Amino acid sequence: MAIASVTTLTTPGNGAQPTAVVDSSTKSGADSTEPSAQTVATQPAIQYIVFAIGTAAIGFVLGLYLQDHFHHNMTKLPVLATGVGSFALIYIMAQAIERILVPFSWVGGGFLGGCGTASGRPSKNSLKKDRQSALLKAAQAPASSQETEKKKLSKKSAETKHSLDQYTANLTGSSFGVAAALAMVVSGYTGTFLLKTVGLTTAGWLDVLVRVWSSQAAPSRCTI
Repeated sequence: MAIASVTTLTTPGNGAQPTAVVDSSTKSGADSTEPSAQTVATQPAIQYIVFAIGTAAIGFVLGLYLQDHFHHNMTKLPVLATGVGSFALIYIMAQAIERILVPFSWVGGGFLGGCGTASGRPSKNSLKKDRQSALLKAAQAPASSQETEKKKLSKKSAETKHSLDQYTANLTGSSFGVAAALAMVVSGYTGTFLLKTVGLTTAGWLDVLVRVWSSQAAPSRCTI
């Protein structure tokens, strides 16, 4: 990471104003204690990616089993009441999945660990409390504090922000897996198939798989 150090030089005589000289240097993120030394968490940790893929795969298998058991050859599909469209039913299911994922968001980004500098399996509330505490201590630090103490507080603030960002990224992955699994299970059990709804007859497994994408509005509220 490039860090610029500013040195002030004063040219003697003629009442010259101080001249600022910028000297660039390069430091690794591990050696720096500045807030910018923390990397920005933009993707889930590997364990959450594996969890998402595994959970979605399980949901797909269960969805196929339920589809074959209750709606073999895409028959015995539900009959909607007069005036109720098929997409209304799909919307209701998507909203139901979203509500289920709300309590999951409390722990869904930390139950497998991998939240930056946070140890153990932190919850969303514990990370937010750590972040607020770090900001409060930094704001209340007296102006007379030593430079090392200021850097320590600044580093702590950066670490808590990074952990919270990583939690959010992890939650994105785990929520996708859970939402996809729930959507496919519900689709297989109830016989609500998107392609069948629009009049396209295809293999049952493909219709169960397509059901995933209608569920991805669900994780929208599973954020910090």
